Amino acid sequence: MRFALMAVFSALPVLASAQATGPQIKRTNPPALSKPTGYTHVVEATGGTTVYIAGQIALDKDGKCVGEGDMKAQD
Repeated sequence: MRFALMAVFSALPVLASAQATGPQIKRTNPPALSKPTGYTHVVEATGGTTVYIAGQIALDKDGKCVGEGDMKAQD
């Protein structure tokens, strides 16, 4: 029992410092996809609360609209 308590109390500073650093965010735009304007294709977040909201627009790898005026072509 004493060993378990010592292990818990020795881990507290590590846990506290991990939370104190806050979230870490890494943004990546794969070269095979179009260059985004105003968003990032891939976001990796650690160390905090994460909310995922997704949406894409119909652009090809050159940033040109796919199926302009044709919503079925944009699926």
